[in-house]
Amino acid sequence: MIRNLSRATLRDWLGVLLACASLAYPSPIVAATDPPPGAPWTAYPDIGSCSNCRKYAWTNQEGVACEKVTCLDPDWDQCNNTSPLCTPGSSFNTLICGGTGIENCTYVCDANGKGYRQLLCIAVAGSGTVSRKFCDYNAGCGISADGFLEGKPTTISQTCWTGQPSTTQSVGACGTGGCVRKLICKPGQPCCRPGIDPGCTRCTSGGETFDIKPVCGPGGAGYQCTFGKVTVSVPMPCPTVVRQPFPRALVGQPATFQIVGGCSDLPTASNRADVGAPYNQCGDTIFAYEGQLSWICSKPDQSDAEWTMDERAWNVGQTNALGVIPATRNGPSVSHLYETSSYDKAPNGPGFPNLSQRQPAYQVQLKTNYSLVGSFKYHYRTTERRCYEDAGMTQRRTCRDDGYCGDVKFPERKNEWQCRPQGGSETVIVSPTRELPNFIIGDIAVLGAKTPQDLANPNSCGVIATPVIQSQAVLKP
Repeated sequence: MIRNLSRATLRDWLGVLLACASLAYPSPIVAATDPPPGAPWTAYPDIGSCSNCRKYAWTNQEGVACEKVTCLDPDWDQCNNTSPLCTPGSSFNTLICGGTGIENCTYVCDANGKGYRQLLCIAVAGSGTVSRKFCDYNAGCGISADGFLEGKPTTISQTCWTGQPSTTQSVGACGTGGCVRKLICKPGQPCCRPGIDPGCTRCTSGGETFDIKPVCGPGGAGYQCTFGKVTVSVPMPCPTVVRQPFPRALVGQPATFQIVGGCSDLPTASNRADVGAPYNQCGDTIFAYEGQLSWICSKPDQSDAEWTMDERAWNVGQTNALGVIPATRNGPSVSHLYETSSYDKAPNGPGFPNLSQRQPAYQVQLKTNYSLVGSFKYHYRTTERRCYEDAGMTQRRTCRDDGYCGDVKFPERKNEWQCRPQGGSETVIVSPTRELPNFIIGDIAVLGAKTPQDLANPNSCGVIATPVIQSQAVLKP
């Protein structure tokens, strides 16, 4: 038996699906309503790739009983509400207690990555038991001396039949049952050490998940990222455009607009922040953070550039010497033929012969697309033992292992070079770095361009003001 999973009996199996008692048949994807602070919750089984789940129950202001299940999904950063809850198109199968008994159900992540949609269920058996095992990291287990949080092994069993299932739960001791310890951290600090701690992308503290990757968004000089104590701010790209003819175009004659320089000279920025007295975080004595941001074109040929020509509404869709008149054009270089002058447009275009005497102009708008590449690291201090072959301590060599050389079972080792007397040794302070994985933030659209031909306003990043005049005949006597 295969059936559609829009049934209310399955509504609480999605990671962020809200179900209120007043809704007889809720939509598979419902706008999230958060439980109030301190709302009671119970541990909930893993849902596909989602783990560490809680089921909340509360009554809203209208007196409606509501439930919500939340999970620490690997694809979900709770500190960033714009991050997806799941990977679009991903799916998983799971056994549940359904209306016909045990059912094998398929869930698919929607195109926006905002939750799993119930796709279909196949009846497996009319009755039986479904069990799920997971580790509950919100069960109050203590934090170990080396900074790790342990979980309690938990098993939830449901006895299924055609009707309401019964549920039992068993809980083991902290750190038993194969529960993997989770490294914890504090917001804004690099607790996972690249190349040292496994799965170094995020860590958990008090039931919350934090990414160690920089936090980025609009701000500063244009766009900025913050990691630890350092903030890097980079100006937004602003392409240079040359148009011909200049300064004015003629009605009925093509005007060309071309991006020059393209992707070869985009803004970059870097910064370093010394934190003063070094502090210890997760085993590293950190004394400085450093980062760099660089823009790159989303498409190297800028074929995705879009020009809004500010064309008259009555001309759009008509035809002229260049074909059908569009409202927008695409590409790094375009030609457009205006059939009407710009007589009543905004008076911000370059004049002739005096460019500073502004005149009415079409407000051509350029949209270009970019990605931001980020590279961040932190500097820390540690000690290193160095050994030398000569008394002058100039010839470095591998430091000997006293246990290796002094093992009585292998007396011949004393003649090996690494066991001979050395010239000396010293312990020095070194300052290596730990680099975070580089990241790319894509699909950032930028509006505006510079027109250096307009000497009265060469560096302004905005619309491409394009005066268009009606050609006039010259009569000779």
